[in-house]
Amino acid sequence: MIKMAHKREEGLLKHLPVEVAVTAVEIAIILDDNYGEQRDVDHDLGGYVLIAEGEKDVEEITKKIDI
Repeated sequence: MIKMAHKREEGLLKHLPVEVAVTAVEIAIILDDNYGEQRDVDHDLGGYVLIAEGEKDVEEITKKIDI
């Protein structure tokens, strides 16, 4: 599972398909622009991009977040 909150963390995505990485970075830029690059992603507004890399990740996410 990849948790990315800021554009500066785009290195976490280097092993993903280009389309996925580009979309995640675009979302991170929007979050940074609107909520700030110094935000606490677990407690402040703005959040993060969460990418499940497999079925186990999906199970873990659904235990923590109601989706």
